[in-house]
Amino acid sequence: MSEQVLPRTTVVTKPSSVLTEAYAYGLAGVLMFSGGIVATRMAVLELPPVFVGAGRAAVAGLLSLLLLWVMRQKVPARRFWPGLAIVAFGAAFAFPVFTALALQWT
Repeated sequence: MSEQVLPRTTVVTKPSSVLTEAYAYGLAGVLMFSGGIVATRMAVLELPPVFVGAGRAAVAGLLSLLLLWVMRQKVPARRFWPGLAIVAFGAAFAFPVFTALALQWT
């Protein structure tokens, strides 16, 4: 059995302003995600968890559609739809609903 030799990769350095912008977006994403968990925990104290989770999914879906429309993105080819449906179900529906169900007990 022969060893596989990987090709050398070239490291491309980015200007510091691009890195700063990337870190800022990353930090904003982490803060928004962590705030969403806290808000979900507070919401399930007064509302049914499935309602809270489905509401999070609905708001995220509507904002996503708006962003896609504003940026004039094309509809993906049909061959990508099954995979997108699986990801959408898991990330946009199952995660918020199951998180809300779990947070009602913590």
